[in-house]
This record gives sequence, C-alpha cells and structure tokens, in this order.
Amino acid sequence: MTPCNPVPDLVDIARQSVRPISPDGAARIAAFLLDACDDAAFTNRAGEPDLYYSGFGLDALLALGAAPRNPQGLRTFIQSAFDTPSPSFVDCASALRCLHALDRAGCGQPDDSELRDQALHAIIRHRSADGGYNHERERAAHGTVYAAYLAAQAHRDAGTPWPQAPEALASLESLRTPDGGYANHIGAAQGSTPATAAAVVLFVHAGSRAPALEACRFLALCRDPSGGYRAAPSAPLPDLLSTATALYAEALAAPLDAPPAMRPNLAFIESLWGDDGGFRGHAHDDAADVEYTFYGLLALGALAARRGE
Repeated sequence: MTPCNPVPDLVDIARQSVRPISPDGAARIAAFLLDACDDAAFTNRAGEPDLYYSGFGLDALLALGAAPRNPQGLRTFIQSAFDTPSPSFVDCASALRCLHALDRAGCGQPDDSELRDQALHAIIRHRSADGGYNHERERAAHGTVYAAYLAAQAHRDAGTPWPQAPEALASLESLRTPDGGYANHIGAAQGSTPATAAAVVLFVHAGSRAPALEACRFLALCRDPSGGYRAAPSAPLPDLLSTATALYAEALAAPLDAPPAMRPNLAFIESLWGDDGGFRGHAHDDAADVEYTFYGLLALGALAARRGE
C-alpha cells in the first residue's frame, strides 16, 4: 500500500452541498440545527443532549459556514463524558470529532489536548486480537468495519498517526461477504452499504484503489432504480444513511466504471428534506434529526462533487 494524496474530509464534501441548495434553503437547515442545540450540546431524538449527535451537528454547521452557539458549553459537555469510568468507544470518537470541529471553527483551546489524549487512549483499548477494532467491547477477538473507520477518523481528527494501520486494514478481509461487500460481523450472508462504504473510505485513505473499486461494485448493486441506496441489495427501501455513505465513498473512489445517476439520487434526497429544514432518514420516518440532516448535506455534497468532475 502506498500513501495517497490527501483525501477530503466528510465536512469538505458536505460543504459542497451549498452549490445545489439556495441561500434560503441553507439558512433553513442552519436554523433547524441551532434549534436542536440546547445550552451546550446537540440533542438526540428524545430531546436529550448527546455527544454522538453533537459531532454531526457541528459538522453540519461547518458545512454550511455557520458557527456553533456555545463552544465552551460544548467543551464542558465533552469533559463530562470522561467523568464516567468507561466512556464508550463511540463517545470517544464523537468527542474527538467535536474537538476537531471546534478547531476548524476557530474555537479550539490549548487544554483540549488532554481531552484528546483521554479519548485516544480509550479507543486504543478497543483493539481486537485480529488487529482491528471493536466498537462494542474491549479486547474482542474480532474487529468491525465501523470501529476501524471510527478509529482511523479519530486519529486524523486528533492529528496523530494511526498506529498499526496495515494490521487494521488486513483485518477487514475476514469481514468481506460473498457478494463482494463488507459487514460488521464475521459470517454475515450479505454485505451492508454503510459497512462497505466505510471500507472503501479506509482503502482510499491507504492508497489501495483495487479493493476500493471492488467494494464500489457492491455499492452499485444497492442503488435503487428510483434513487437512493438501500442498506443491502435485499432491503426493501432506500435510506439516507446508506445513500450518503455510498455517495461519499464513491466520490472518493472515482472515477468509477458506472457512476451514480444524478437526478434520481437528487430527487430522493430532496424528498426527505422537510419544511422544518431537517432531513428524515427514509420515506416512512416521521421526524428529522441532526444526524440525518448532516447525511442530507453529505449526500448532496457528494453529488455536487461528482458534477464538478
């Protein structure tokens, strides 16, 4: 594997969403995001402050060129996650994502380095015996694609090298499915779109174009003829998480033999954009949230990036 040119971050791709969105539309989305932020953190669907949702909320504001409302309050909320004996793997990755976003917004502080170190040490404890990472437990026998993706992103967010990256990438082979995709658990009968998209991103970052393109062929099987991507070839409906992650991965791996169609995907994404400014997860979802609103921006940005090729 050889290093590749710098790969655009999620926010760099999502920022291109402002090209197909009108200024009024962007302002409406920003208002939705700020309404979903309490005194410090962004809230989840239950209305509770949530570190995971805060990472998406900050990234979405950055993509729109908007500023976070209360950076110091958010920093205090991040610190509270490390007042518990064992912060979760996902919370640690989310904390690093939030700190990275605050830095990019010009709100970083010198003492953030202590929080970064705490989060990275917790993530490293989740290395699995096969060389990967497991987001569900420490010292597991096998890793997951999701955890490897988050670990790689966490180290980039912290500005530190990803230790033993080749071993983590090699561990993905055991998670490859017979249909050419990837799943988060060994022995899965079929791949999942988000896991496969995460694998593509990891391969692109490593400069491994051949496995990235092979995985993209699976993503193409998950395209819905009417627009969007399904979570697996057999899934009944397309959803925004699958669509955003697939389009992002395909944009990074481009050029492709069969690039995604512009109009059906754009129509699908816009069908999930509500009058309140937020995005829903799928056609039967009855409410928008911060996470899916970021995915809406990411999907639109990935399409805009393809248009600019």
